[in-house]
Amino acid sequence: MPISHTAAGSLHMRSPYKGVLIVVVCGLAAHAMLLATDYVVWDGWWQFADITWEEGPVVTQTHLAEVGRSLDSAYYFPFRFVENFASRVWLSKALGAVLWIATALLMTQVLKRAARVPSDAAIAIGALVASSSVFAMLGEYSLWMYTSAVFLFWLGWAGLTVLSSWKGAPAFGLRCLLLATFFLSFSLNSLLVAYYAVACALFALRLRSWNWLEIANEGMRCIRRFPDFLLLPPVFWLWKKVFHPSTGAYADYNTPSFSIEHLANGFAQMYRQMIAPLAFEIASSPLW
Repeated sequence: MPISHTAAGSLHMRSPYKGVLIVVVCGLAAHAMLLATDYVVWDGWWQFADITWEEGPVVTQTHLAEVGRSLDSAYYFPFRFVENFASRVWLSKALGAVLWIATALLMTQVLKRAARVPSDAAIAIGALVASSSVFAMLGEYSLWMYTSAVFLFWLGWAGLTVLSSWKGAPAFGLRCLLLATFFLSFSLNSLLVAYYAVACALFALRLRSWNWLEIANEGMRCIRRFPDFLLLPPVFWLWKKVFHPSTGAYADYNTPSFSIEHLANGFAQMYRQMIAPLAFEIASSPLW
């Protein structure tokens, strides 16, 4: 029996929600048990205690200022309004899981709209991200900033995919909001590097079979259209160095280095501590 135009149209309208459902279900299946835990690990217990005593927030702000990461306090501000310790723990875990799944959904949309990745492939990637165990401490309060910064980072990219369809004052307002979103996400300094990496990857995925002249023209068009976004990472770094420099024992914290020896040691450490253990875990699993 042939499908009517109405039924076909209805099926087409529901298809985007099917992708969202797949990503959400995968994320919940992977992380929902997090909400059933009642413990605090790493430095979460100490940071939770800082909220409860009068001088705690001041001590935390002082520490963040010495590290040169004063913006981090904005991420922890909402928890001051939750008085019960158990409620704070549960809230941090719930928000951590929700934002991680939301990040996967945003990434799916960016891949489809900006990189023109086929919908099925984008959904599959989103499902893998949502269920990934690469962030084993998801929901830990002391690492809450990492989860939320990555969410803001991909929220910014998702906003850029719709910016061209906005005109006039609303477009200007959205542009300013996206710049602020990226700026706040750069509190997680590794996103300064990831920012350009994502931009290059999305640009490359759009190239397809273009010739060199088309590539150069498209590149110049993007530069002319988004100079403020292009310069945002160095602007953030200069702002941080001028107004929020690290001091004392943290004077050299996250200082950029172009030393071959430092780069080699850094990559070797990343391989030993992250890549090799994850590869072994995947290879030893009966479901890999």
